Amino acid sequence: MDLLQAARLSRLGDASTGLDKQDGASNKYADVYDHVIVGTAADADVSGNSDPFKRPELGPWLTVPKLIGSYDGIIASALDRLGRNARHLSALRDWAEDNNKKIIVISPPLQWPPEPDDLASPIIWDVLGRLAEYELKAITKRSVETQAYLRANGFLVGTIPYGYIAIAKGGSKHKTLAPDPETAPFVVAMFEHYLAGESLTQICEWLDAQGAKPAAWKEWNKKNQDKRGPEPIWNPATVSGILRNPVHAGRRKDASGRIVLKGFKSTVDPALWRAVNAKLAVSPHKHGTPSAGTALLTGVLFCKKCDGPMYRIKVPRRNGPEFFYRCTGTARKPSQCKNMIPMADIDGWVNMQLTGEPVGSLPVIVSVPVPGHGHEDEIAEVTQDISELDQDDPEYDAKHAALRADRKRLQALPAVPDTFDEQETSETVAGRWIGLDDSQRRDYLLRADAKVYASGKTPADGWRLDVERINVLRIA
Repeated sequence: MDLLQAARLSRLGDASTGLDKQDGASNKYADVYDHVIVGTAADADVSGNSDPFKRPELGPWLTVPKLIGSYDGIIASALDRLGRNARHLSALRDWAEDNNKKIIVISPPLQWPPEPDDLASPIIWDVLGRLAEYELKAITKRSVETQAYLRANGFLVGTIPYGYIAIAKGGSKHKTLAPDPETAPFVVAMFEHYLAGESLTQICEWLDAQGAKPAAWKEWNKKNQDKRGPEPIWNPATVSGILRNPVHAGRRKDASGRIVLKGFKSTVDPALWRAVNAKLAVSPHKHGTPSAGTALLTGVLFCKKCDGPMYRIKVPRRNGPEFFYRCTGTARKPSQCKNMIPMADIDGWVNMQLTGEPVGSLPVIVSVPVPGHGHEDEIAEVTQDISELDQDDPEYDAKHAALRADRKRLQALPAVPDTFDEQETSETVAGRWIGLDDSQRRDYLLRADAKVYASGKTPADGWRLDVERINVLRIA
C-alpha cells in the first residue's frame, strides 16, 4: 500500500517526537508490513489545534485531487501527530471514508476505517481524541502560566530578536538577552548609516555587500539544504522594523506597548535609538519630501517682489514646452506680479551655489534632536509594577508602599528639556549634494530651511540663497 506520512512538530515543543523520530517510526512500520512511503507532509512549528486540512504541508495532500489520488492511506507515528482536536480528527476520519483511504496510527496501534467486527476502535478513537484535546489545553495552560512567571521575574519569553543572543540570567536556568557578537555590529551600523543620511534601501545594499544575513535566512537555510529558491536578502521593511524596535534601546515591549523585559545590555546606545526614531517619525509630507516628479525648488523658491511661493509651470513653445517657476499666489490672494523664472537657469544657479566656494567646502553637520523627557517611562514602569503586585503576597503592603514612594520621587524630578546634538561629519556640502538626485536635493534644502528669493531672469537681478547654516542637516 502506498502511504503518505503525516508528521507534525508543535510550536509548544515536542522534544520527544521530533520529525526525524517520526520518520524512523513510519519507515520501520512500512518495511515490516511491506508498504511504501510515497510522500511526507512534515509540518514544523504547527499547533496540534490546527485543522489538518489547513496545515501548510498536509493540507494540499488532503484537498488537491491530483495529490489525493497518489496514495492509498495516511500513516502517523501517534494520534496527536494528526491533531489534538477531537472535531478535526472526526472530520479527518470522515474524509478517509469518503475518499476510500486508510488512516494508520503506529502508537497506539489504530486503523480507520476499522474492520466490520471491530467494535472497540471507534470508541478508542473518540476517547484518545478527547484525551489529546485535553492534553493540549493542559499544555497551553502550563505554557501561559510559565510565560507569566518568566515575565514577572524579568526573564526572556518569546523569540530572540535580531542582534541578540539568549544567555542565563544570574545563576538561574532562565534566560535574558545580550548583544550577539556576530550580528550586533550590523545593528549598530544600521543606526549609524541611517543617521548619517543613508536611505533604508542603501542600508540594505550595504548589508548584502557585507555578507550579513537577515533573520529569515536561518530558516531558509535550514529548510533548503540544497539551496532551492531565492536566498532571502535584506529589504527596507526589515531594516525599518529593526530601527524602530525599542529592544535595541534595552526595553522589550509587547504588542500593547507594555514593557515585558528590561535590565539587559542594549545593542545601541539609547540616545542613538531615540535620535534615529525621531528621524523615522518625521512624516514625509511634513518636510515636503517630494515625489519623483516634484521640481527641485518647490517649497524653496519664493518671489523676491511679493514673497509668494513659486511653482513650476509648463509653457507651450513651437520647439517644445519650456518650464518656468511662476509666482501664482493662492486662491485667496492671487499674485499680482506674475514673476516668472526659467526653471533650468535657477536650478543650475542653486547647483553652483551648493558646489562652489565658499558653501561647497563646508563640512556637513548632522543636527540630531535628543528628546527631553519627564521620566514618563520610569513612572510608567513603576505604575505597571504596582498593578501587577500579587495581593495575596504577605509582603504586598510593604512592596506597594515602596513602589508608590518611588513613583512619587520620580514625579517630583525636574523634566529634562529637548536638546540638539550636532555631529560634524567628514563629508562636504558639495560632496553630499553631488551624490543626491533631485528628489533628495530638494529634501536637503527643506531640512536646511533654505529659501531662494528671485525675480528677473538672471542672478544679476538679485537672486539670493537665504539660509542660516546650509551645512547643517536637521534630522527632525
